Amino acid sequence: MLRLFYQSNPLTLLLLIVYAILINLKWLISPVALDPQQYSYISNIIFNNWLHVGNWSPVLIICINATILTITGIFFSFLLQQYKIITKASLIPAVVFITLCSFFPDFLHSIPEVVCGMLLVFILFKIFGVYNKTKADNTYFDTGLLTGITSLLYFPAILFCVFGMFSLFRMRSTSFREFFIFCLGVLVSYFLVGTVLFWYDVLPEFLTAQFSIPKSMNMAAGAFGVISIVKLSLIGAALVVSLVYYSNRFSANLIQVRKYLGAFVLLFIFSTGAIFMHYPLEEGGLFFAIVAASVFISYFFYHSKNRLTPELMYLGLVGTTLIFQYINFAA
Repeated sequence: MLRLFYQSNPLTLLLLIVYAILINLKWLISPVALDPQQYSYISNIIFNNWLHVGNWSPVLIICINATILTITGIFFSFLLQQYKIITKASLIPAVVFITLCSFFPDFLHSIPEVVCGMLLVFILFKIFGVYNKTKADNTYFDTGLLTGITSLLYFPAILFCVFGMFSLFRMRSTSFREFFIFCLGVLVSYFLVGTVLFWYDVLPEFLTAQFSIPKSMNMAAGAFGVISIVKLSLIGAALVVSLVYYSNRFSANLIQVRKYLGAFVLLFIFSTGAIFMHYPLEEGGLFFAIVAASVFISYFFYHSKNRLTPELMYLGLVGTTLIFQYINFAA
């Protein structure tokens, strides 16, 4: 089945869309009523006060998030192809990303995280684009601005400000001036939002809510259940196999590809840190770690010369997520 997505053309794109619908069909047929969602201050204004997402049909929210996830997966495929991490046009990164996301139905309800996931793709495009550039002032500013906006929508993504800077250092030699421009991009996003909030006399309330780090890192506020741990263990097993393959093949890649892959290692590290800043600690906070894991697993699936192993692993992942969807182990 995996071989259907080794190429990228209108037919495989259509198959990917059909696959995304089928893998999430359970939630479309039997949507779960949403509990009140805890957003960051800015996301609360946008999604609750302005858009009134809480009054939307759960099916509509699931459809919107599933669509964004599918588009994000396609963009990841384009990213990996453009920067030669995969050598030909392929939708394997997209199908792996969609499959891993289907393990956690919370992703279909987590609007800020899903929106920030799409912004993350553009951040990576910006970061990878500075490799060997003689002048990249605009890119540094844009990267800082995008990471700042991401952290405003979803506070744990503030770690991506550090990730962005470290990754830019890996791509090229970075001067203090360029570092300052990156920081300026982050500050501009906060300055613009802060100016608007000051105008409406809610700036102190925003600062208190946005930077309540001790509360955000209160791990006792929530915990993963047994089923979540089992899911993570299965994905972790696939990730370990992929990382072993990745480490063995790492030196065979071009220098720039090694730098790109190194950025994904940093992404996984910072995404793991973001899990523990999600309040309360729950499945929605896993989103960015799953994004990073999908890159390494898809790298293995695409490059492995032994086609049987990726096929079996992929079918195992698909079968597992369907089992967890249609069999209620908590009953």
